[in-house]
Amino acid sequence: MNDNSPTLNQSIALFVGIDWADQKHDCHIIDSQGRESAMELPHTPEAINQWIAKMTEKAKGGKIAIMLEQSKGPLIHALMFRQNIVLYPINPKQLSRYRESYPGGDGKSDPTDAMYLARLLRERIETLKAWLPDDEQTRLLNRLCEQRRFIVGSQTKLRQQLISVLKQYFPVVLELFGKSHQLDLLLAVLKRWPDPRQLRRADRRLIVRVLREHGVRNEERQKEALDAIRSSPLLCDDSALITPMSMTVKHLAQQIEGSIKTIEQFDQQISESFKAHGDAHLFSSLRGAGPALAPRLLCAFGSQRDRWSDADELASFSGIAPITRLELPTKS
Repeated sequence: MNDNSPTLNQSIALFVGIDWADQKHDCHIIDSQGRESAMELPHTPEAINQWIAKMTEKAKGGKIAIMLEQSKGPLIHALMFRQNIVLYPINPKQLSRYRESYPGGDGKSDPTDAMYLARLLRERIETLKAWLPDDEQTRLLNRLCEQRRFIVGSQTKLRQQLISVLKQYFPVVLELFGKSHQLDLLLAVLKRWPDPRQLRRADRRLIVRVLREHGVRNEERQKEALDAIRSSPLLCDDSALITPMSMTVKHLAQQIEGSIKTIEQFDQQISESFKAHGDAHLFSSLRGAGPALAPRLLCAFGSQRDRWSDADELASFSGIAPITRLELPTKS
């Protein structure tokens, strides 16, 4: 267990609510005597370090409990692993309900939200569980999986942009090579011939070589593709449209190709990190948990599994059993 985890006999010297933002954070501090103060904290490493030093001095060796509306992000990264700091991230909906319990509390502002967070923390500290970060192996694997999903999402947007542009001036290439399993071939064609007029005039042997390199080895399929390239009418022959569109298409094709290579690198790193994790065998043995799902399941469970007291809590957390089903009595 992390030594920042408070026990019932450890006193909390300061209760702090932080309403975080990109450039600055509003802080509300309540000491053990109930005295309240507020301040604004710039989001810079220097300012955060100075603030922590000031709070540590004010706490006089006691614990500093901090509540904020996030469980990850730059502010959490700056505060985690700090001596005598205990973090309590909460869901924004919890704060919203607490805010509504105050007269006129339906209004929202950063300073007042920081105040509500500090008061909520002080009032309900004994019912709350402190947040503890997962171990380093799990955090690494989790970040790798998160960033991979981000790159995949970005690639999906790039592919949608590419299709949209091609529909405006080069539909034949989508008809021939637009299926998802032909992406590598589509990108290769567009990198060489982003202008449909160039593709129409291209050397037959060069087109065949590109087709072969990307899995189209059947001569009949090659001939069909060549005939379509040569005979399909152009959507337009307007250089004012084709020139900028072809430049955009080439740029998008290069970006998509780069993202594919990056995803492959992430897959390799995820595989290595997962195999090195001490709990990998627990999740790789699950039926249906392949190389993509098993690491994500491990990250979802995390290394702090004592946060669930039983299987029902875990089922509710995962969404399998969000509510309790009540059995109605039958009529006699």
